[in-house]
Amino acid sequence: MKNNIFHVKLIEEISNKIPQKNKMVSVLTDLLCIEREAVYRRLRGEVPFSFHEVATISRNLSVSIDELVDVTSDNISPFKIRLIEFADPKSDDFSMFEQLYRFISFINNPESEATQSTNVLPRAFIFRYETLTRFSLFKWQYHYNETTKKRYSEVVLTSDMQRNYSGYVEACHKLGTIRYILDFRIFDYLVNDLLYFSGIHMITREEVQAIKADLMSLLDYMEQLTLTGCDPESGNPVFFYISNLNFGSCYSYIKTTTYHISFINAFLLNAIVSFDAKTYEKVRTWIQSQIKSSTLITESGEVDRIRFFETQRRLVDTL
Repeated sequence: MKNNIFHVKLIEEISNKIPQKNKMVSVLTDLLCIEREAVYRRLRGEVPFSFHEVATISRNLSVSIDELVDVTSDNISPFKIRLIEFADPKSDDFSMFEQLYRFISFINNPESEATQSTNVLPRAFIFRYETLTRFSLFKWQYHYNETTKKRYSEVVLTSDMQRNYSGYVEACHKLGTIRYILDFRIFDYLVNDLLYFSGIHMITREEVQAIKADLMSLLDYMEQLTLTGCDPESGNPVFFYISNLNFGSCYSYIKTTTYHISFINAFLLNAIVSFDAKTYEKVRTWIQSQIKSSTLITESGEVDRIRFFETQRRLVDTL
């Protein structure tokens, strides 16, 4: 932590806003809703400020995250990867995931904008269904665990997991405008995974049928979104594009009046996060270029929309 320049610059900015140390501690204690000793540990560099805490400080003390990152971008990596242990999550893992969706909720406003280009189903959709969530966790631990390989039936969602995943879905519902750019083979990849794991007897036929039913339900939900063009819970605009080209990886960004954040998917369920302005622009430019080679199927492109969903249903029906 002593060499974390971003952390040092953040504390310097806080000190500039509140020069008196005692007053600074009191303000941060009230602002972050944590104990005084927890504040001291952060000020000493023993514990990093979380996403949510940095966002709270930024908003209430007028500290610019973009400027902090720009100042330090020549000296540190613009990326921060936060690896969560999904196979056997501990309290810290739950805390990291909770910080993510609480941060998304915190920065939401009517002007917020999120765009994602992906060749896997977005987590905002996966986490709506227990079977799909369990399959994602199953697939993650299959690649991650070098020794013990759990079967699908052995993957259990705890109450803490369900609470966190529901919180993430709820946070995504509140985004001002969201755009999904989907690889046209997105369901093809998923069906192929299911057939593979069924073939090596890691998942039973009955379990595959349960997942199939939820996939059909998800397709109905997605099609309804493309017809209305808005989230049924928040009423906020939702746009779907179908890419005519395959994706090499999954990218996304969130833009608000205060924050510009980019994400690159890593290790299936994790993400590399960056507040760096230049990185954000590169990710945004890349995603915008993918839109140019994609077809909008929200409230338009009726023939393409019907063809896409018919194709996906035929694929899923082969399970």
